[in-house]
Amino acid sequence: MKTFPGQVCRNPVSIEAKTSRGISAAHTGDTYLSYDVTFGFACINTKQEDNQCEDYEVILTCPSDFCQGCRTRWFDVDDPEGKGDYETLVQLQMLYPGQVCAQPVAIEAMTLSGVSAHKTGDIFQVYDAANGFACVNDEQPAGKHCQDYQVRFTCPVTFCTK
Repeated sequence: MKTFPGQVCRNPVSIEAKTSRGISAAHTGDTYLSYDVTFGFACINTKQEDNQCEDYEVILTCPSDFCQGCRTRWFDVDDPEGKGDYETLVQLQMLYPGQVCAQPVAIEAMTLSGVSAHKTGDIFQVYDAANGFACVNDEQPAGKHCQDYQVRFTCPVTFCTK
């Protein structure tokens, strides 16, 4: 959930793990620490005969209401100069009254050039629907600065029908 905020539901109904080559986890011979919807999937290298887990990916099935709602437009109110790039929910609600719901169910962030935030390598201080998004320059590795981000929120159906 931290790597893909807003894209993973809190209460998935099923989980499927497979290797990057498409082989089901059940057919790899690996031993798992966990493989369920509550804790997700975890494979520990030292628990394997060859001390190496396969490279896994998981697919979570979410309840049907997770995908319901509407998305706001993209917002970009701050630039990364100075301390970083801050696109906070409170700030956006104040600047754009009525355009962002009070309690979003998801958030997406991407650079102004269209790269998804989780693919940039930046470290985020905040990235959740309840608070918004914050990338702090001082928290980036080796003097790197945050990129310039824009965000949008997914709002509940009740907000969409206003």
